[in-house]
Amino acid sequence: MTSFRSASDLTGTQLAEIFTRGFEGYFVPVQVSPRDWSTIVRSVGVDLDSSVVAQVDGHDVGVMAISVRGRTARVAAMGIAAAFRGRGVGRALLRYGLAALDERGFERVLLEVIDGNEGAIRLYASEGFEIARRLVGWERAVGGTTPRAIELLEVDPVQVARFAAAHGHADPPWQLAPETLAAVTPPATGLALPSGDAMALVVDRPDGTTRLLGLAARSDEAASTLLSGAVARKPDRRLSHPPICPEDHLASAFGSAGFTCTDLAQWEMCRRQ
Repeated sequence: MTSFRSASDLTGTQLAEIFTRGFEGYFVPVQVSPRDWSTIVRSVGVDLDSSVVAQVDGHDVGVMAISVRGRTARVAAMGIAAAFRGRGVGRALLRYGLAALDERGFERVLLEVIDGNEGAIRLYASEGFEIARRLVGWERAVGGTTPRAIELLEVDPVQVARFAAAHGHADPPWQLAPETLAAVTPPATGLALPSGDAMALVVDRPDGTTRLLGLAARSDEAASTLLSGAVARKPDRRLSHPPICPEDHLASAFGSAGFTCTDLAQWEMCRRQ
C-alpha cells in the first residue's frame, strides 16, 4: 500500500538518496549528492513543504519535487525506484501531489519530460497535462574555426536576470525565468557585451565543458556575437546549453555562432485547474 509524507520531514541526505534511486536507469544518468540536492532546491525554488515522498510498506520509494511561484507550481522532478515502477506508485504520487496543489489554489502546474519518454508523457496526459511546447538544447564542439576574440565583461548574475526580465523570452520556461537566473551563484558568472545588448550566464564544469545557463539579447545578432565571444574565450571547452530553450527562440543566433541542436529535447507540459 502506498502512503505519502512531506519531503520537509526528511534530511537533505535522505532526499538525495531517494532522488538518485528514483532516476536509476533514466535517459540521462543522475547521481545526486546531498550538496547537489541543496543546489537543486535553491536554484529552481523547490518547496519542501509542497514536495512529496511516496512510501511502500514503510520504505521511501519515490519523490515528487515541487517548485512554487505565485499561483504557478512546477513538478521539478519526479522519480520512482526501479523495483516499484509499473505498480501504480508513480500515478498515485502524482495524483496526491496535484490534489494538494489544487486544494491550495494553484492555477497551473508545469513540468518538462524528455522527448521519447512515452510512458511518462502518457501518464501526465492522463492526469490533465497538455503539451505546450518543445524545448531544445544547443552545443558547439571543440575544433573547427575559432571565432575571433570579442571583449566580454564579467557581470553579476543578478544583472543578467534583470536584463532577461526586460529582453528575454516573453514567456520563459521555468529554468530560464529571471527568478531562476537570479538564484545562480558562483562559480557561475555573467557575461555581457560591452554595448549591453546581450548577456548570458555560464559555468565551467569539472568535465572540461562550459554550460550556458541562460541567454538574453536585444537582437539575434547581439546574441550570436556574445555566443561567438564565449566560444573564443575558452576555445578548448565544449560549450552547451541544456534542452530548456523554446524551439524557436534565438535559434538563428545559435546557428550562426556554430551551434547545433542536441539530440536530447524535452516537452513542456501544462495542467490548468
